[in-house]
Amino acid sequence: MKKECSVKRKHRILSILLIAAVMSFSLMTYAAVMHEKAYAASASDIKPGDHITMGTASAQGYDGTPYWRVLDKEKDGSLLLMSEYLWTGDGENNASAEVKFDPANKSNRWKGSNAQKWCSEFADAVLSDIPGATVIETTKSDDEYLYEFGRYTEYTFGSSENILDNDKVFFLSAEEVVRYMPEPESRLAYINGSAETGLWLLRSPLKSDRTGSGYTNRVGEILKGTGTSGAMNAVSSWTGTPARPAFYAAISPDACLSGTENDGSVDWVIKAEQHELGTPEYSWSDDSSKCTASAQCSICGDRITETVDAVSETIEEPTADKEGFRCLTASFSNAVFETQTKTDAIPKVAPSDSSNADGKKGQIQSANELTPAPVTINTKVVNAAVVKKAVDAAAKQGLAPDTIIIGKKVRKIGKSAFKGTQVKTLIIKSKKLSKKSVKGSLRGSAVKNVKVKIGKKSINKKYVKKYKKIFTRKNAGRKTRVR
Repeated sequence: MKKECSVKRKHRILSILLIAAVMSFSLMTYAAVMHEKAYAASASDIKPGDHITMGTASAQGYDGTPYWRVLDKEKDGSLLLMSEYLWTGDGENNASAEVKFDPANKSNRWKGSNAQKWCSEFADAVLSDIPGATVIETTKSDDEYLYEFGRYTEYTFGSSENILDNDKVFFLSAEEVVRYMPEPESRLAYINGSAETGLWLLRSPLKSDRTGSGYTNRVGEILKGTGTSGAMNAVSSWTGTPARPAFYAAISPDACLSGTENDGSVDWVIKAEQHELGTPEYSWSDDSSKCTASAQCSICGDRITETVDAVSETIEEPTADKEGFRCLTASFSNAVFETQTKTDAIPKVAPSDSSNADGKKGQIQSANELTPAPVTINTKVVNAAVVKKAVDAAAKQGLAPDTIIIGKKVRKIGKSAFKGTQVKTLIIKSKKLSKKSVKGSLRGSAVKNVKVKIGKKSINKKYVKKYKKIFTRKNAGRKTRVR
Protein backbone atom coordinates (compact mmCIF):
# COMPACT_ATOMS: atom_id res chain seq x y z
CA MET A 1 0.00 0.00 0.00
CA LYS A 2 2.82 2.40 0.85
CA LYS A 3 4.52 1.74 -2.47
CA GLU A 4 1.28 2.38 -4.37
CA CYS A 5 0.71 5.64 -2.55
CA SER A 6 4.34 6.69 -3.26
CA VAL A 7 3.92 6.15 -7.01
CA LYS A 8 0.80 8.28 -7.12
CA ARG A 9 2.42 11.00 -5.08
CA LYS A 10 5.36 11.28 -7.52
CA HIS A 11 2.93 12.52 -10.16
CA ARG A 12 1.52 15.18 -7.88
CA ILE A 13 4.27 16.50 -5.67
CA LEU A 14 8.00 17.00 -5.65
CA SER A 15 10.33 14.38 -4.31
CA ILE A 16 9.40 13.28 -0.76
CA LEU A 17 11.41 11.51 1.87
CA LEU A 18 11.64 7.78 1.39
CA ILE A 19 8.71 6.09 3.05
CA ALA A 20 10.91 3.82 5.12
CA ALA A 21 12.63 6.85 6.63
CA VAL A 22 9.41 8.51 7.72
CA MET A 23 7.44 5.50 8.91
CA SER A 24 8.46 6.19 12.47
CA PHE A 25 6.32 9.33 12.22
CA SER A 26 3.34 7.57 10.62
CA LEU A 27 -0.03 7.91 12.22
CA MET A 28 -2.73 5.48 11.24
CA THR A 29 -6.32 6.47 11.80
CA TYR A 30 -8.87 3.79 11.22
CA ALA A 31 -12.59 3.67 11.85
CA ALA A 32 -14.48 0.39 11.70
CA VAL A 33 -15.92 -0.40 8.29
CA MET A 34 -19.50 0.84 8.20
CA HIS A 35 -21.51 -0.99 5.56
CA GLU A 36 -24.65 0.29 4.02
CA LYS A 37 -26.83 -2.62 2.93
CA ALA A 38 -24.55 -4.65 0.67
CA TYR A 39 -27.47 -5.89 -1.41
CA ALA A 40 -30.64 -3.97 -2.08
CA ALA A 41 -32.51 -7.29 -1.89
CA SER A 42 -30.88 -10.25 -0.14
CA ALA A 43 -31.82 -13.50 1.58
CA SER A 44 -31.41 -11.77 4.96
CA ASP A 45 -34.44 -9.59 4.11
CA ILE A 46 -36.82 -12.56 3.83
CA LYS A 47 -39.02 -12.97 6.91
CA PRO A 48 -41.85 -15.22 8.16
CA GLY A 49 -45.11 -14.32 6.45
CA ASP A 50 -43.43 -13.56 3.13
CA HIS A 51 -43.79 -15.72 0.05
CA ILE A 52 -41.25 -17.09 -2.44
CA THR A 53 -41.89 -18.27 -5.98
CA MET A 54 -39.39 -20.96 -7.00
CA GLY A 55 -39.37 -24.40 -8.57
CA THR A 56 -40.88 -26.03 -11.66
CA ALA A 57 -44.42 -24.87 -12.37
CA SER A 58 -45.43 -27.62 -14.83
CA ALA A 59 -43.47 -30.69 -13.79
CA GLN A 60 -44.47 -33.97 -15.41
CA GLY A 61 -47.35 -35.59 -13.55
CA TYR A 62 -48.03 -32.75 -11.08
CA ASP A 63 -50.51 -29.91 -10.88
CA GLY A 64 -49.87 -26.98 -8.53
CA THR A 65 -48.28 -23.57 -8.15
CA PRO A 66 -44.68 -23.36 -6.75
CA TYR A 67 -45.58 -20.49 -4.43
CA TRP A 68 -44.31 -20.98 -0.88
CA ARG A 69 -45.26 -19.35 2.42
CA VAL A 70 -42.39 -18.64 4.85
CA LEU A 71 -43.44 -20.22 8.16
CA ASP A 72 -40.20 -19.80 10.11
CA LYS A 73 -36.61 -18.60 9.82
CA GLU A 74 -33.83 -20.44 11.65
CA LYS A 75 -30.81 -18.78 13.29
CA ASP A 76 -28.63 -19.92 10.39
CA GLY A 77 -30.96 -18.16 7.94
CA SER A 78 -32.60 -21.30 6.55
CA LEU A 79 -36.33 -21.07 5.91
CA LEU A 80 -39.25 -23.40 6.66
CA LEU A 81 -41.50 -23.17 3.61
CA MET A 82 -44.99 -24.55 2.99
CA SER A 83 -46.95 -24.57 -0.25
CA GLU A 84 -49.60 -21.86 -0.27
CA TYR A 85 -51.70 -23.97 -2.66
CA LEU A 86 -52.59 -27.66 -2.78
CA TRP A 87 -50.95 -30.10 -5.20
CA THR A 88 -52.19 -33.23 -6.98
CA GLY A 89 -50.51 -35.75 -9.26
CA ASP A 90 -48.83 -39.13 -9.33
CA GLY A 91 -45.55 -37.88 -10.79
CA GLU A 92 -46.13 -39.91 -13.94
CA ASN A 93 -49.16 -39.44 -16.18
CA ASN A 94 -52.03 -38.27 -13.98
CA ALA A 95 -51.51 -34.70 -12.75
CA SER A 96 -54.98 -34.65 -11.14
CA ALA A 97 -54.51 -37.81 -9.05
CA GLU A 98 -54.98 -37.27 -5.33
CA VAL A 99 -52.35 -38.34 -2.81
CA LYS A 100 -53.00 -41.43 -0.68
CA PHE A 101 -51.21 -41.95 2.63
CA ASP A 102 -51.36 -45.74 2.32
CA PRO A 103 -53.41 -47.18 -0.55
CA ALA A 104 -53.36 -50.62 1.15
CA ASN A 105 -54.86 -49.13 4.36
CA LYS A 106 -52.42 -51.04 6.54
CA SER A 107 -50.61 -48.27 8.41
CA ASN A 108 -50.56 -44.56 9.19
CA ARG A 109 -46.80 -44.66 9.84
CA TRP A 110 -44.92 -41.92 7.93
CA LYS A 111 -41.72 -43.88 7.30
CA GLY A 112 -42.13 -46.07 4.25
CA SER A 113 -45.56 -44.66 3.47
CA ASN A 114 -46.89 -43.75 0.05
CA ALA A 115 -47.06 -40.15 1.34
CA GLN A 116 -43.32 -40.11 2.10
CA LYS A 117 -42.55 -41.60 -1.33
CA TRP A 118 -44.76 -38.95 -2.98
CA CYS A 119 -42.83 -36.16 -1.20
CA SER A 120 -39.47 -37.59 -2.29
CA GLU A 121 -40.52 -37.79 -5.93
CA PHE A 122 -42.08 -34.34 -5.71
CA ALA A 123 -38.76 -32.88 -4.45
CA ASP A 124 -36.87 -34.34 -7.42
CA ALA A 125 -39.41 -33.14 -9.98
CA VAL A 126 -40.34 -29.68 -8.68
CA LEU A 127 -37.54 -28.47 -6.39
CA SER A 128 -34.28 -29.68 -7.97
CA ASP A 129 -31.69 -27.33 -9.49
CA ILE A 130 -33.17 -24.03 -8.27
CA PRO A 131 -30.60 -21.23 -8.91
CA GLY A 132 -29.50 -19.68 -5.63
CA ALA A 133 -31.48 -22.07 -3.40
CA THR A 134 -30.86 -25.47 -1.81
CA VAL A 135 -33.49 -27.79 -0.34
CA ILE A 136 -32.11 -29.09 2.96
CA GLU A 137 -32.37 -32.71 4.09
CA THR A 138 -34.18 -32.70 7.44
CA THR A 139 -34.05 -35.11 10.38
CA LYS A 140 -36.57 -34.51 13.13
CA SER A 141 -38.46 -36.29 15.95
CA ASP A 142 -42.08 -35.63 16.89
CA ASP A 143 -43.28 -35.64 20.50
CA GLU A 144 -46.68 -36.98 21.45
CA TYR A 145 -49.25 -34.24 20.84
CA LEU A 146 -52.68 -33.84 22.45
CA TYR A 147 -55.08 -31.87 20.29
CA GLU A 148 -58.34 -30.45 21.61
CA PHE A 149 -61.15 -30.14 19.08
CA GLY A 150 -64.03 -28.06 20.33
CA ARG A 151 -65.11 -28.18 23.97
CA TYR A 152 -65.55 -31.90 24.48
CA THR A 153 -63.34 -33.73 22.02
CA GLU A 154 -59.62 -34.39 22.17
CA TYR A 155 -57.31 -36.94 20.59
CA THR A 156 -53.64 -37.75 20.64
CA PHE A 157 -51.11 -37.96 17.84
CA GLY A 158 -48.34 -40.41 18.66
CA SER A 159 -44.65 -39.64 19.08
CA SER A 160 -42.04 -40.85 16.61
CA GLU A 161 -38.24 -40.85 16.91
CA ASN A 162 -36.58 -39.43 13.77
CA ILE A 163 -39.87 -39.44 11.90
CA LEU A 164 -38.07 -37.29 9.33
CA ASP A 165 -34.80 -38.98 8.42
CA ASN A 166 -33.02 -36.87 5.80
CA ASP A 167 -36.37 -36.13 4.13
CA LYS A 168 -36.24 -33.18 1.74
CA VAL A 169 -39.99 -32.62 1.40
CA PHE A 170 -42.55 -33.68 4.02
CA PHE A 171 -46.04 -33.05 5.38
CA LEU A 172 -46.38 -30.88 8.49
CA SER A 173 -47.23 -32.42 11.87
CA ALA A 174 -50.37 -31.48 13.82
CA GLU A 175 -48.20 -29.64 16.37
CA GLU A 176 -46.46 -27.61 13.63
CA VAL A 177 -49.78 -26.61 12.07
CA VAL A 178 -51.01 -25.22 15.39
CA ARG A 179 -47.67 -23.53 16.15
CA TYR A 180 -47.25 -21.75 12.83
CA MET A 181 -50.95 -21.29 11.99
CA PRO A 182 -52.81 -20.90 15.30
CA GLU A 183 -56.04 -19.66 13.71
CA PRO A 184 -58.09 -22.03 11.48
CA GLU A 185 -58.47 -19.32 8.83
CA SER A 186 -54.69 -19.22 8.36
CA ARG A 187 -54.68 -22.97 7.55
CA LEU A 188 -56.99 -22.76 4.54
CA ALA A 189 -55.46 -24.05 1.33
CA TYR A 190 -56.96 -23.70 -2.13
CA ILE A 191 -56.92 -26.29 -4.86
CA ASN A 192 -54.81 -25.07 -7.77
CA GLY A 193 -56.86 -22.94 -10.18
CA SER A 194 -59.98 -23.16 -8.01
CA ALA A 195 -61.81 -21.01 -5.49
CA GLU A 196 -62.42 -24.09 -3.31
CA THR A 197 -60.45 -25.05 -0.24
CA GLY A 198 -59.36 -28.65 0.21
CA LEU A 199 -58.29 -31.25 2.77
CA TRP A 200 -54.59 -31.85 3.31
CA LEU A 201 -52.79 -34.68 5.09
CA LEU A 202 -50.46 -34.45 8.10
CA ARG A 203 -47.54 -36.74 8.89
CA SER A 204 -48.73 -37.27 12.50
CA PRO A 205 -50.05 -40.80 13.20
CA LEU A 206 -53.03 -41.21 15.49
CA LYS A 207 -51.99 -42.92 18.71
CA SER A 208 -55.24 -44.86 19.12
CA ASP A 209 -55.70 -45.88 15.48
CA ARG A 210 -53.29 -47.95 13.39
CA THR A 211 -54.57 -46.68 10.05
CA GLY A 212 -56.32 -43.33 10.60
CA SER A 213 -54.50 -40.31 9.15
CA GLY A 214 -54.43 -36.86 10.72
CA TYR A 215 -55.47 -34.06 8.35
CA THR A 216 -56.63 -30.46 8.12
CA ASN A 217 -60.10 -30.01 6.66
CA ARG A 218 -61.59 -27.42 4.34
CA VAL A 219 -62.35 -24.93 7.13
CA GLY A 220 -58.95 -25.25 8.83
CA GLU A 221 -59.83 -27.72 11.58
CA ILE A 222 -57.38 -30.49 12.48
CA LEU A 223 -59.21 -33.83 12.50
CA LYS A 224 -58.56 -37.54 12.56
CA GLY A 225 -59.52 -39.65 9.56
CA THR A 226 -62.04 -42.38 10.35
CA GLY A 227 -63.93 -43.10 7.15
CA THR A 228 -64.89 -42.02 3.66
CA SER A 229 -68.32 -40.50 4.27
CA GLY A 230 -68.85 -36.76 4.48
CA ALA A 231 -66.70 -34.85 2.01
CA MET A 232 -66.05 -31.96 4.41
CA ASN A 233 -64.64 -33.87 7.37
CA ALA A 234 -63.60 -37.38 6.45
CA VAL A 235 -60.43 -39.03 5.23
CA SER A 236 -58.59 -42.28 5.83
CA SER A 237 -55.18 -43.62 4.91
CA TRP A 238 -56.47 -45.08 1.65
CA THR A 239 -58.70 -42.22 0.44
CA GLY A 240 -56.91 -39.54 -1.54
CA THR A 241 -56.62 -35.81 -0.90
CA PRO A 242 -54.54 -32.99 -2.38
CA ALA A 243 -51.13 -32.53 -0.76
CA ARG A 244 -49.58 -29.53 0.93
CA PRO A 245 -45.80 -30.14 0.87
CA ALA A 246 -43.30 -28.37 3.14
CA PHE A 247 -39.50 -28.23 3.30
CA TYR A 248 -36.47 -26.35 4.64
CA ALA A 249 -34.40 -24.31 2.19
CA ALA A 250 -31.26 -22.19 2.26
CA ILE A 251 -31.21 -19.13 -0.01
CA SER A 252 -27.73 -18.03 -1.08
CA PRO A 253 -26.71 -14.58 0.27
CA ASP A 254 -25.44 -13.85 -3.26
CA ALA A 255 -28.73 -14.75 -4.96
CA CYS A 256 -30.28 -12.10 -7.21
CA LEU A 257 -33.73 -11.47 -5.71
CA SER A 258 -36.57 -9.11 -6.40
CA GLY A 259 -39.33 -8.34 -3.92
CA THR A 260 -42.81 -6.86 -4.28
CA GLU A 261 -44.83 -5.53 -1.36
CA ASN A 262 -48.10 -7.41 -0.95
CA ASP A 263 -50.44 -6.42 1.87
CA GLY A 264 -47.79 -6.10 4.59
CA SER A 265 -45.56 -8.95 3.38
CA VAL A 266 -43.22 -9.39 0.44
CA ASP A 267 -43.46 -11.69 -2.56
CA TRP A 268 -39.95 -12.80 -3.54
CA VAL A 269 -38.65 -14.17 -6.82
CA ILE A 270 -35.15 -15.64 -7.27
CA LYS A 271 -34.02 -14.32 -10.64
CA ALA A 272 -30.50 -15.74 -10.76
CA GLU A 273 -27.86 -17.46 -8.65
CA GLN A 274 -26.08 -14.14 -8.20
CA HIS A 275 -26.18 -10.52 -9.34
CA GLU A 276 -24.58 -9.61 -12.66
CA LEU A 277 -22.93 -6.30 -11.84
CA GLY A 278 -21.69 -3.71 -14.30
CA THR A 279 -18.52 -1.63 -13.97
CA PRO A 280 -18.23 -0.29 -10.40
CA GLU A 281 -18.17 3.45 -9.72
CA TYR A 282 -16.36 5.05 -6.78
CA SER A 283 -16.80 8.39 -5.04
CA TRP A 284 -15.02 10.00 -2.06
CA SER A 285 -16.65 12.26 0.49
CA ASP A 286 -15.60 15.93 0.51
CA ASP A 287 -13.31 15.38 3.50
CA SER A 288 -11.93 12.10 2.06
CA SER A 289 -12.97 10.21 5.20
CA LYS A 290 -15.32 7.85 3.35
CA CYS A 291 -15.50 6.15 -0.02
CA THR A 292 -18.63 4.76 -1.67
CA ALA A 293 -18.61 2.01 -4.29
CA SER A 294 -21.65 1.18 -6.40
CA ALA A 295 -22.58 -1.05 -9.32
CA GLN A 296 -25.89 -1.88 -10.99
CA CYS A 297 -27.18 -5.42 -11.54
CA SER A 298 -28.18 -6.01 -15.15
CA ILE A 299 -30.67 -8.70 -14.10
CA CYS A 300 -32.79 -7.10 -11.36
CA GLY A 301 -31.75 -3.46 -11.82
CA ASP A 302 -30.81 -3.02 -8.16
CA ARG A 303 -27.86 -0.73 -7.46
CA ILE A 304 -25.45 -2.41 -5.07
CA THR A 305 -23.63 0.03 -2.79
CA GLU A 306 -21.09 -0.14 0.01
CA THR A 307 -19.67 2.79 1.97
CA VAL A 308 -16.56 2.40 4.13
CA ASP A 309 -14.44 4.64 6.30
CA ALA A 310 -10.95 5.15 4.92
CA VAL A 311 -7.67 4.26 6.60
CA SER A 312 -5.48 7.37 6.80
CA GLU A 313 -1.72 6.91 6.86
CA THR A 314 0.60 9.89 7.21
CA ILE A 315 3.43 9.84 4.66
CA GLU A 316 5.04 13.18 5.56
CA GLU A 317 4.35 15.16 8.70
CA PRO A 318 3.25 18.79 8.25
CA THR A 319 5.26 21.61 9.83
CA ALA A 320 4.68 25.30 10.30
CA ASP A 321 6.53 25.88 6.99
CA LYS A 322 5.08 23.27 4.68
CA GLU A 323 2.17 20.88 4.20
CA GLY A 324 2.36 17.17 4.90
CA PHE A 325 0.86 14.33 2.93
CA ARG A 326 -1.26 11.32 3.76
CA CYS A 327 -2.44 8.24 1.89
CA LEU A 328 -6.10 7.22 2.22
CA THR A 329 -7.14 3.62 1.57
CA ALA A 330 -10.70 2.32 1.25
CA SER A 331 -11.09 -1.48 1.41
CA PHE A 332 -14.45 -3.08 0.63
CA SER A 333 -15.86 -6.41 1.87
CA ASN A 334 -17.70 -7.08 -1.38
CA ALA A 335 -15.19 -8.78 -3.69
CA VAL A 336 -16.74 -7.00 -6.68
CA PHE A 337 -15.27 -3.71 -5.50
CA GLU A 338 -11.54 -2.98 -5.66
CA THR A 339 -9.50 -1.24 -2.98
CA GLN A 340 -9.26 2.50 -3.65
CA THR A 341 -6.39 4.84 -2.66
CA LYS A 342 -5.76 8.55 -2.91
CA THR A 343 -3.21 11.07 -1.60
CA ASP A 344 -4.25 14.26 0.21
CA ALA A 345 -2.32 17.20 1.59
CA ILE A 346 -2.23 17.82 5.35
CA PRO A 347 -2.45 21.54 6.24
CA LYS A 348 0.56 23.29 7.79
CA VAL A 349 0.74 23.27 11.56
CA ALA A 350 -0.42 26.60 12.98
CA PRO A 351 1.99 27.99 15.62
CA SER A 352 0.52 28.18 19.09
CA ASP A 353 0.55 31.47 21.08
CA SER A 354 0.50 29.63 24.39
CA SER A 355 3.65 29.11 26.45
CA ASN A 356 4.78 26.00 28.25
CA ALA A 357 6.07 25.75 31.80
CA ASP A 358 9.48 27.06 30.70
CA GLY A 359 7.93 30.16 29.13
CA LYS A 360 8.82 29.00 25.60
CA LYS A 361 6.40 29.07 22.70
CA GLY A 362 4.59 25.74 22.37
CA GLN A 363 4.62 23.96 19.02
CA ILE A 364 1.55 21.87 19.88
CA GLN A 365 -1.93 23.32 20.45
CA SER A 366 -3.58 22.87 23.82
CA ALA A 367 -5.99 19.95 24.13
CA ASN A 368 -9.01 22.29 24.24
CA GLU A 369 -8.11 23.68 20.79
CA LEU A 370 -7.76 20.28 19.12
CA THR A 371 -10.36 18.27 17.21
CA PRO A 372 -11.36 14.94 18.82
CA ALA A 373 -10.40 12.00 16.57
CA PRO A 374 -9.62 8.26 16.86
CA VAL A 375 -6.08 6.89 16.58
CA THR A 376 -5.04 3.31 15.77
CA ILE A 377 -2.19 1.61 17.63
CA ASN A 378 -1.20 -1.76 16.22
CA THR A 379 2.00 -2.81 18.00
CA LYS A 380 2.43 -5.98 20.06
CA VAL A 381 2.74 -3.96 23.26
CA VAL A 382 0.77 -0.79 23.97
CA ASN A 383 2.36 1.11 26.85
CA ALA A 384 2.41 4.73 28.07
CA ALA A 385 5.30 5.65 25.76
CA VAL A 386 3.59 4.23 22.68
CA VAL A 387 0.34 5.99 23.54
CA LYS A 388 2.10 9.31 24.18
CA LYS A 389 3.90 9.10 20.83
CA ALA A 390 0.63 8.51 19.00
CA VAL A 391 -1.15 11.30 20.89
CA ASP A 392 1.66 13.79 20.24
CA ALA A 393 1.75 12.91 16.53
CA ALA A 394 -2.00 13.48 16.32
CA ALA A 395 -1.71 16.81 18.14
CA LYS A 396 0.70 18.05 15.46
CA GLN A 397 -2.16 17.60 13.01
CA GLY A 398 -4.62 19.46 15.21
CA LEU A 399 -6.21 16.27 16.53
CA ALA A 400 -6.93 15.20 20.11
CA PRO A 401 -7.43 11.42 20.34
CA ASP A 402 -10.52 10.65 22.42
CA THR A 403 -10.62 7.10 21.07
CA ILE A 404 -7.80 4.59 20.74
CA ILE A 405 -8.26 1.64 18.36
CA ILE A 406 -6.35 -1.39 19.63
CA GLY A 407 -5.26 -3.20 16.45
CA LYS A 408 -5.21 -6.91 15.65
CA LYS A 409 -1.50 -7.32 16.51
CA VAL A 410 -1.77 -6.07 20.10
CA ARG A 411 -1.00 -8.74 22.72
CA LYS A 412 -0.49 -6.60 25.82
CA ILE A 413 -1.60 -3.23 27.22
CA GLY A 414 0.81 -1.91 29.82
CA LYS A 415 -0.06 -0.53 33.26
CA SER A 416 -1.50 3.02 33.27
CA ALA A 417 -1.02 3.12 29.47
CA PHE A 418 -3.63 5.88 29.01
CA LYS A 419 -2.96 7.92 32.15
CA GLY A 420 -2.84 11.68 31.49
CA THR A 421 -4.60 11.44 28.09
CA GLN A 422 -8.05 12.53 26.91
CA VAL A 423 -8.87 8.96 25.81
CA LYS A 424 -12.36 7.90 26.90
CA THR A 425 -13.06 4.98 24.54
CA LEU A 426 -11.08 1.91 23.49
CA ILE A 427 -12.09 -0.01 20.34
CA ILE A 428 -10.66 -3.52 20.58
CA LYS A 429 -9.88 -5.39 17.36
CA SER A 430 -7.36 -7.81 18.88
CA LYS A 431 -8.24 -11.40 19.81
CA LYS A 432 -5.00 -11.80 21.76
CA LEU A 433 -5.69 -9.98 25.01
CA SER A 434 -5.90 -11.86 28.29
CA LYS A 435 -6.64 -11.07 31.92
CA LYS A 436 -2.92 -10.92 32.67
CA SER A 437 -2.00 -8.81 29.63
CA VAL A 438 -4.43 -5.96 30.51
CA LYS A 439 -3.92 -5.92 34.27
CA GLY A 440 -3.75 -2.32 35.54
CA SER A 441 -3.92 -0.96 31.97
CA LEU A 442 -6.74 1.55 32.70
CA ARG A 443 -5.43 2.76 36.05
CA GLY A 444 -5.40 6.57 36.21
CA SER A 445 -7.09 6.92 32.82
CA ALA A 446 -10.35 8.55 31.72
CA VAL A 447 -11.48 5.47 29.76
CA LYS A 448 -15.19 4.77 30.24
CA ASN A 449 -16.10 2.58 27.27
CA VAL A 450 -14.59 -0.53 25.70
CA LYS A 451 -16.09 -1.45 22.31
CA VAL A 452 -15.32 -4.87 20.84
CA LYS A 453 -15.23 -5.04 17.03
CA ILE A 454 -13.92 -8.45 16.03
CA GLY A 455 -15.24 -10.27 12.98
CA LYS A 456 -18.76 -11.55 12.46
CA LYS A 457 -21.57 -10.98 14.94
CA SER A 458 -21.33 -14.48 16.45
CA ILE A 459 -17.53 -14.20 16.90
CA ASN A 460 -17.77 -10.65 18.23
CA LYS A 461 -20.34 -11.76 20.81
CA LYS A 462 -17.89 -14.37 22.07
CA TYR A 463 -15.14 -11.77 22.63
CA VAL A 464 -17.53 -9.27 24.24
CA LYS A 465 -18.27 -11.95 26.82
CA LYS A 466 -14.55 -12.65 27.29
CA TYR A 467 -13.46 -9.02 27.60
CA LYS A 468 -16.24 -8.15 30.06
CA LYS A 469 -14.44 -10.45 32.48
CA ILE A 470 -11.00 -8.86 32.12
CA PHE A 471 -11.75 -5.13 31.68
CA THR A 472 -13.04 -4.79 35.24
CA ARG A 473 -12.17 -2.34 38.00
CA LYS A 474 -10.43 -5.13 39.94
CA ASN A 475 -8.27 -6.28 37.03
CA ALA A 476 -7.87 -3.34 34.65
CA GLY A 477 -7.97 -0.62 37.33
CA ARG A 478 -11.08 1.24 36.23
CA LYS A 479 -14.79 0.48 35.85
CA THR A 480 -15.83 0.48 32.18
CA ARG A 481 -18.73 -0.46 29.99
CA VAL A 482 -17.81 -3.29 27.62
CA ARG A 483 -20.06 -3.74 24.60
